[in-house]
Amino acid sequence: MPPRRPSSFVVSLVAGLVATVGPVGAVGCAPSIDCDALCARTLACEVTFGPSDDPDGAKIASGERTDEQSCAIGCEESPRVTVDNARCIDALEITTDPAQCQPDVMECLGLADAL
Repeated sequence: MPPRRPSSFVVSLVAGLVATVGPVGAVGCAPSIDCDALCARTLACEVTFGPSDDPDGAKIASGERTDEQSCAIGCEESPRVTVDNARCIDALEITTDPAQCQPDVMECLGLADAL
């Protein structure tokens, strides 16, 4: 299957201050976030985390990365991804219609006004 090009309707959250965010779960007993699982849920709602090295999605368009790989890298970098936000997204009912779940995902991320 050819690589999926980013949809113009996908909300991309590009990581801002990468230097201040270490690997998720890097601290001893701190809860960790499974960015692969989180991205599976957010991508179904057309919300992704854009990595700092590919803010315009060129690596996805060229086939160098999949949407899922790009999202996971951006998730690991994003200060928006917290344990509480991930739990909120995990608790959502993800529907087959992105228009139904996208607002809820954005609300969990504290970005409801961004829509």
